[in-house]
Amino acid sequence: MQLPSRAPVKLIPRADFKPEEFRKLIFAQGLNVRWEQSCLCPCNAPIAASGFQSTLTPTAATTRNRPDCQACNGRGYLYHDAQEIKALVTGARKTDERFSQVGGSEYADGQIGLSLLPEHLPAMGDRFTLIDAELIYREVITRGASATDTLTYPISRRAHDLAGGAVTFGVRYARSAALDGTVTGGRAFVEGVDFTTTTGALVWTAPDAPPAGARVALEYYTHPAYIITGQPHAIRDAYKQFKAPAPFHISLPIYAEARLEQYGAPREGAGP
Repeated sequence: MQLPSRAPVKLIPRADFKPEEFRKLIFAQGLNVRWEQSCLCPCNAPIAASGFQSTLTPTAATTRNRPDCQACNGRGYLYHDAQEIKALVTGARKTDERFSQVGGSEYADGQIGLSLLPEHLPAMGDRFTLIDAELIYREVITRGASATDTLTYPISRRAHDLAGGAVTFGVRYARSAALDGTVTGGRAFVEGVDFTTTTGALVWTAPDAPPAGARVALEYYTHPAYIITGQPHAIRDAYKQFKAPAPFHISLPIYAEARLEQYGAPREGAGP
């Protein structure tokens, strides 16, 4: 049975969204972000690697991603087609839960909202990095055999307007331990004296740099990266008639929510 709707006798005055005005706003007030699109990783863990009890052969296929995959790090996502775009970043917030009843990590997951142009429709798992902002990231690495140590995140050099003049550096503190694990056997190192960070990595120049295998604690600046975790407005469509003889379809800007990657799980995938 067909159930046609009854049209009203008179339509109310319409108020149309102006996409071009919003586009101007994003280009005028938006932040520069690097958008990395995500896709599912095609890696596959065989039965034996997954620890499953099965009558199948050890190399039989499963639906589980390989935990040793060097492309996705076991996360199941690959990142591709990195590009710089403009986006409105709103609602940046975090909750300090270091002393909460449930415990948790040093910080709870930071959250932001992203308003994006229609052509930048994100998918769950996409990564957005604020390339003009920095935050502090702390980790302990194990010295490699070469003069260069690559950290979890690229080091970002931050300009400081201080009383003694402008200073730019990327690492606020670096302290090594001896090979036996004792901190008293190590020492502190200073950027510009013992190492450089101009390439986003740690390049040791000190003749007494920590030996290979020594643990080094670092506190450094890096650009905050966010992973898309929610899309309350994933579908944004409307009709517009402003200065047109009849309504026509338009795609509206997208709003998505993302969590701070640095204070959540380890690095999501290997990047582009």
